Amino acid sequence: MQHLALNLSSYFRILYVNPRPISIDIFRKYLLKRNVEGELKLGSRLEKINNNLFVFTPFLNIPFMSVACSNRSMDYLNSLMIARQIQFAVSRLNMKNTLLWLTSPTQIGLINRMDKTSLCYDCLDNFPYFFRGSTRQKVERCEEYLIRHADIILATTKGLEEKCNRINKETYYVPNAVDNVMFDPTKRGECPLDIKHINHPMIGFIGFIGHWIDLDLIKYVAKMRPKWSIVLVGGSDLDLHNLKNCKNILILGERNHDQLPNYLKAFDLCMIPFKINELTDQVNPVKLYEYCSMGKPTVATDTQELRKYPLICKVSRTYEEFIDNIGDILKDDDKEKARIRMDFAKDNSWAQRALIIKKAILKIA
Repeated sequence: MQHLALNLSSYFRILYVNPRPISIDIFRKYLLKRNVEGELKLGSRLEKINNNLFVFTPFLNIPFMSVACSNRSMDYLNSLMIARQIQFAVSRLNMKNTLLWLTSPTQIGLINRMDKTSLCYDCLDNFPYFFRGSTRQKVERCEEYLIRHADIILATTKGLEEKCNRINKETYYVPNAVDNVMFDPTKRGECPLDIKHINHPMIGFIGFIGHWIDLDLIKYVAKMRPKWSIVLVGGSDLDLHNLKNCKNILILGERNHDQLPNYLKAFDLCMIPFKINELTDQVNPVKLYEYCSMGKPTVATDTQELRKYPLICKVSRTYEEFIDNIGDILKDDDKEKARIRMDFAKDNSWAQRALIIKKAILKIA
């Protein structure tokens, strides 16, 4: 989203609002992380990135146990506080004819609490399926309301486009993309020190390790191929104890985004080990574009979305096939296949996505 905001700032004035934690558990982790880093700032901040792009960080939310849309009183207070802070920042920047851009159904409390001209829903995931039971039903109702009232909807997959289009015809298919300048294999630095002495072949994963990641699959690959090194780069809210017990799995945790290309350059192959469910079936992963931009081959589980990219991604229906696909690529990858992947990434840049979105926005301006 940050890369898209930067590219859209070539055409519009953008106020990017940093998200704040909404649950007590996430809130505690946020405080701990910031205390360790010495960066805890409770107050709001407005920062200028360029003449058209500003980043606003509001005061901390009131944390509570349930997600937004599930606790009406806390959601009301948080929405009211955040809306007033954003509105103040908008006034300071003298922004007129504003488009309120929401990326989650849990943000609908902002709709009627802010002065706005238009509303955009950026449908990045099959969001209700992050939750279960009655909470999922509440989030589904929130999303339907948001889709119905949006002036423009952006959907990252064809499945999400179809879902939104059934309710609102102003829906545009805009998949994810990559920053080709950052993920340029010809301009990267040296191999990071923490993986410099790791044995090859090195199979890497970059991204958040959430409940949608198949930890059992990762452990299975490590166990069946002890001479392969598996490197995981990214934060997590899961217990990774079982993975840490595997000698050929290295869990590095979160790294700065500008460091990621150096890790990718060192990998022999990348993986997307999603669980197969209603959530992951409609994920168009940014990491696929980043992997390709660095020329790296990808092995993934067989999701509906990743099945669409046979030239750049080998999908696997079983754990055994996942291992076989990795083995086949390690034996039979070449520069021509890497070039196909890099060309795909060049054709799917954030700058190109910004042009599509610009045209859609100007239609409702």
